[in-house]
Amino acid sequence: MNCVLNPLTTILQVRNNEILLDSLKEIRHEIIRECVAVGEREGTHFEQNLEKCVERKIARYTNHSSMYQDIMKQRKTEIDFLNGKIVELGRKHNVPTPVNEALVGLIKYLETSRK
Repeated sequence: MNCVLNPLTTILQVRNNEILLDSLKEIRHEIIRECVAVGEREGTHFEQNLEKCVERKIARYTNHSSMYQDIMKQRKTEIDFLNGKIVELGRKHNVPTPVNEALVGLIKYLETSRK
């Protein structure tokens, strides 16, 4: 869930539940798809309705994500431990993770541009 929630809310500068707009459905789907593909290569099994579970959880959160707050306070974020880890493990298992790679790059840019 945090791999979807944190970078999207930070890049878009919105509250958590605002990323549930239909216009963001495809990017949410791709982030989850990449995370699941990497997780499965690591031996983790996921619910079939993982995407719906993630969306239901996000719908309850009206606050700002920790990553958004970190950027606003000019602090380093946890991007390396979330989407960055997906990218790292994707490379290890030869699983493409272009969406997660792009999110890491965008958040890293925000980390340096706000200082």
